[in-house]
Amino acid sequence: MPLARAAALELLRPVEINDLALNTTLYYAADLSFTALDIGLSSALFGVLTLLVALAVMFLIRKGLYHTFVRILLPSTLLLYGSTILYTAALGSHIISIGRLVAQAQSGLFSGDAFTNAEVGAFESDVLKQSWMMTIAVSVNVLIGGSIVWWRVCVVWRNRMVYCLGPLLIMLTIAFGAKTLFGAHHCLHSCRQPQFLFSPGIFADMCALLSLAVNLIATILIGYKGWKHGRLLRRSLGRGHQKSPVVKTLALLVESGAIYCILLIIMVVYKATPALFAAPDVHQNAFFQVIAYYTYACFIYVIVSLLSVLPALYNGDLSEYPRSAAGADTATRLSTQY
Repeated sequence: MPLARAAALELLRPVEINDLALNTTLYYAADLSFTALDIGLSSALFGVLTLLVALAVMFLIRKGLYHTFVRILLPSTLLLYGSTILYTAALGSHIISIGRLVAQAQSGLFSGDAFTNAEVGAFESDVLKQSWMMTIAVSVNVLIGGSIVWWRVCVVWRNRMVYCLGPLLIMLTIAFGAKTLFGAHHCLHSCRQPQFLFSPGIFADMCALLSLAVNLIATILIGYKGWKHGRLLRRSLGRGHQKSPVVKTLALLVESGAIYCILLIIMVVYKATPALFAAPDVHQNAFFQVIAYYTYACFIYVIVSLLSVLPALYNGDLSEYPRSAAGADTATRLSTQY
């Protein structure tokens, strides 16, 4: 037995470990469970979103392209879906990049020359491209979403001040956002995972606050109009007409706007406070990915939900709701009082 043990010891030889390859493998192995959760949640939400977009496009086409609201909502919906595809493609590309990097690290684990900073540099270059894809996708979503939200306000209010205020806020949001992205040639943090490339500072804060202001003001204005309309209906037609399609439509706009504002407030507060998790980086990215996907899904869901009752609102006729023959003239008059 001692002779056999001595022979086995003679066969042992020192093995050189590539520290860079080992650290890379361990880092992404630690993130495996979070990455799997992120992929699963993102895939499920993207599938739901695809179904909702298909339904939205089908209903919009059935309404007819000669309607103004169809000509606005159809390209907007497709643009939003396109930005989501870009976002999802960036996430999928990043997963492929991680797999390739880890495979290279594992193959070069016992060789100092097989896995070097060159492989890491190529991976970081891919991460920067993926970061740009995600940043552009989110920017398009915020821009299109804010524009449609304010368009709804214009349809409901038909006021010159409202016509001017919304575009001004949106243009300022675009200007501040472009300023934060100007000269972004590298990742803001360690290029281990895709990240939004908005440089922190006063311009980024103003961009976020203006986006929040657009949605918050829109929600308040629509909520006030819905409350006023419901009160007039109760006074003139009785309590039986306070749940008309117009009131339900305005209530749904307020509810969806409130949810959107809450999500934006969470994001603003989260960005304004120090990160709770220093590593792994996926904790921070997963939070924003979930917020972004829920924003997309919520927005498209509102479009689909409103298609059956919004044509009257978009056409400027607030009188299309169930009413008795005796109250028809009163309802028509109420729809044009404000």
